[in-house]
Amino acid sequence: MTAPTLIWSRTARESSSPAVRVSVAAVRSGVIASSNFPAAPTWPVTGLPTGASFDTATGVLTWTPTYAQAGSYPVTLTVTDNQGATSPPASQTVSVTAPNQAPVVNAGPDESALIGLLYTENWAFSDPDNGPWSYTIDWGDGTTSSGSESSAGSFSTGHTYVTLLPMNFTVHVTVVDSEGLSGSDSKVVSVLIL
Repeated sequence: MTAPTLIWSRTARESSSPAVRVSVAAVRSGVIASSNFPAAPTWPVTGLPTGASFDTATGVLTWTPTYAQAGSYPVTLTVTDNQGATSPPASQTVSVTAPNQAPVVNAGPDESALIGLLYTENWAFSDPDNGPWSYTIDWGDGTTSSGSESSAGSFSTGHTYVTLLPMNFTVHVTVVDSEGLSGSDSKVVSVLIL
């Protein structure tokens, strides 16, 4: 009696919630299990990550990992046919890479500034991956400031508002990571006469 062998095929999709699909077919004498086994084979499987499932009827492992589950997972299985022949263990490593996350920006609370005097914008951003980052501050008066940062954190950028009358300006702070994802936040700066 010839033991069945296992054939793995895998598809993975990267998105905000990547899904992994691994198909396994048991083969004996070159014929897929469903047409070659008089009764359904059994599929003992070990090493499934949390949240993964293995459908013994179809031989499909399905898993939608969380961001915290990035890493490599070796999955091992064997197949036993209805005549007791067992395949050698077959392993496949399923690798999960967490998708890039956009920066989270905090422009700070609404504030006041004085016409003609230097105003300091205190802003911050966080991002667990993909630096360096570029930033743009739209001051709301038709001018912008831009630059780059090599790490996430808190920053200060200065600007002087020149206007004849007191006005409110909406300040937009935008941060873009090295893969093109961006985050932004806004605040209102009330510019007053000294």
